[in-house]
Parts: sequence; structure tokens; C-alpha cells
Amino acid sequence: MKFHEDVIFKNDGQQYGQEFIEILNIKGKIIEIHQTEYSILDPKMYKPDLVFELEDKIIILEFQSTYVDINDKKRFRFYTALFDYLKNSTHKNIELHVLSTMGVEKTKCYKINPESRFPIYVHSLKNYDSNKFLNIIKIKIKNKVVLSKKELLLLTLLCFMDSDESINQNILNSAETITDIPNLNVDMEQFAKG
Repeated sequence: MKFHEDVIFKNDGQQYGQEFIEILNIKGKIIEIHQTEYSILDPKMYKPDLVFELEDKIIILEFQSTYVDINDKKRFRFYTALFDYLKNSTHKNIELHVLSTMGVEKTKCYKINPESRFPIYVHSLKNYDSNKFLNIIKIKIKNKVVLSKKELLLLTLLCFMDSDESINQNILNSAETITDIPNLNVDMEQFAKG
């Protein structure tokens, strides 16, 4: 994933995780966002993108701009095992979710052996049409309708939606639209600009 895309996801996810998981249709309420850097015996740092503790489970969320391959599956399984070993004092079930810019939404499995399957839930924002979404937002702005945090978050993620425009053009469209929002308080403006 390109650096600027990854930064947008991580920044938005840390600050507005609840809205983020709602966009991905993950049910539950976040009660804690965990630190994501784990050192083990070798000096390499293992760092999942985001870890949300919900009331009933742990969600590890990874961002990916390529298809999930076998090395990714192994890495994701490792993140899950490492978090379970080092940080899962509540013994909650752990799920690994991937937000992909590739537009493929499905469940993949990593098979350690025939009896051990590790599901990986792949999500995409390609089911959102960026042009339709942007038009809806512009109409709301014109009619002075207050946008929700979820709509503002989606506006910052416009570049990951289905579009005929380039990623850079969608980032520009998003920024221009955000500047048109009247009375956007400083915190929300900073949030919306990522």
C-alpha cells in the first residue's frame, strides 16, 4: 500500500475506529484500541495496522493494496498468535480483517493443517460509488445538512471507492469538498482531512 493511503487508514482508524468498523459491517462496540508494536526475540518489529478490542472479541485490522497471498496469510496468522500470547488477557476470540483496495470482498482461509483453519475476512470500499457518494454529500452541504462522523470518514476514504478517477484526483475531490463544509469545527476538520 502506498504510504499516503496507509497513513489515511491508520490515522482515521485510530481516531474514529467505531465508525470505521461500522463501515465494514463489523458488529460491536470498541472498548479499547491497543498498541500495535510487538518485539519478540529477534529485533524485527511486528506491527499490525490496528487492533480494536470490542466487548466480545478482538479485531485486528490490516490495510492492503494487493491481493492477499500466502505470505500475507502467514503474517496475519502470526499477528494473531502474537497478540493472543502477549496481550489477550481477556481470552476473547480474535478475528483478522483486511481492508483491501483491490475490490475483492470475501473470506479467505489459511490452513495450517487439515484440522486447523484460520479465517481472514477481506473487505473493500469498492462497493461504494465515489461519484454517487460525492454527489450525495455535495447536496447535503448545499442544503446545510450536518454530516455524520461516518459520512466524514467515508469522505476521507473517497480515494478507495470505485471510481473512474485516479486516486490522486479523488483525494483532491475529497479535500475540496471538505473545504466547502460550513461551520466544520476544528477537530472535525482535522479528522476529515486525515
